[in-house]
Amino acid sequence: MIRIARPMAAGVLFVLMLSATAAAQQQPARNIVNVTGQLYRAQNDNHYTVFLVTSEGVIMSDPINRDFSRWLKNEISTRFRVPG
Repeated sequence: MIRIARPMAAGVLFVLMLSATAAAQQQPARNIVNVTGQLYRAQNDNHYTVFLVTSEGVIMSDPINRDFSRWLKNEISTRFRVPG
């Protein structure tokens, strides 16, 4: 019985480790959606923020976290070409 249990346990542990590694490597779901006019909603996984594009720049609410704020800053400068 022990001869069967050890390889089985090792196999289960290996599958769990692979699953955890794959989950850790997934990129967050990120996108920008136009709400109305120049008002946009930005998504970072299950978290959302909004920003308003004006001729003088962008008015932004809380950018959620550092990684998302870097991504969002790049997206805004690429898509909207407004002063920073």
